[in-house]
Amino acid sequence: MTARVLTACVAFLLAGSPAVAGTDAGWAYTVRVGEDGKPTMALAGLRNPSGETLWLTCARSVQPGAVVRAAVSGPRYLGAGAMISRATVIRFDKATPSVDYWTYGERSGRLMDSASARVFVGRLAESSQVAIDLSNYRLETSTAVFRLDPAETKSVIGRLDSDCRRIAAAQS
Repeated sequence: MTARVLTACVAFLLAGSPAVAGTDAGWAYTVRVGEDGKPTMALAGLRNPSGETLWLTCARSVQPGAVVRAAVSGPRYLGAGAMISRATVIRFDKATPSVDYWTYGERSGRLMDSASARVFVGRLAESSQVAIDLSNYRLETSTAVFRLDPAETKSVIGRLDSDCRRIAAAQS
């Protein structure tokens, strides 16, 4: 996700949608369309009260198909933009924590492996909360917690999946 796309979507996200009681502000969602009129990227974002944002994206790939990514951005500095990979602990609801390798830079951590991101999105669709332990360049952790409305999250992920298929088809 480029800084330009992220910046353009922050204003959209801040407009938000109504929150369900006991959850963070509602998901924001947008689809970018290329000059050819075909979809190039779908982006969903959920902001928590701590100022962190959970991003789910699906974008055109260099190879046929589409690439799914997940990311968390926030106000805390995590390290230089060297795109360094670090083990990141993720907890869905009260389930056993899992570890994935996220790429870090500046103020965000990104799950770059599309297959792992698809698993993450699938688990997110079944959860009411996700906690992601982000680590800075000193390996000090802070936890980004997102409280989810399961019905809304399933709907957003269903839309992302549908748009992702459209994006992949638009490439051919």
